[in-house]
Amino acid sequence: MTAGTPDDRFPSHARDARPRRALLARATFLQSGTRDLFLSNTVRMHRALCRAQVPAELHVFEAMPHGGFMGAPEDKELATEVARFVRTHWGLASNA
Repeated sequence: MTAGTPDDRFPSHARDARPRRALLARATFLQSGTRDLFLSNTVRMHRALCRAQVPAELHVFEAMPHGGFMGAPEDKELATEVARFVRTHWGLASNA
C-alpha cells in the first residue's frame, strides 16, 4: 500500500489542524480533559503554536471526557474562559 505524500494520508478536513500549519493560525483556545482521547494531540498542538509564536491558551480539566461534562459546573467555567478569550483576542462581544 502506498501512502503518497504526507498530506495524502490525512482527510482534507483534518489537514489544517496539524501542527505544521500553526504559522497560519491566529490566537487559539485549546481545551481538553484528563479523560479526553485527544489530550495528547491537544498538548502537541499547543506546543506547536507556542513554537510558532501564535498566542495560544491550553485549558485542561480534571476528569473531563471529550465533549465536556454536559452541564457540570466545569462546563460553566469553560464557557466563561472561552468568552474571556474571545473578547480579549478576537474583539468580539460575548454573553457568557
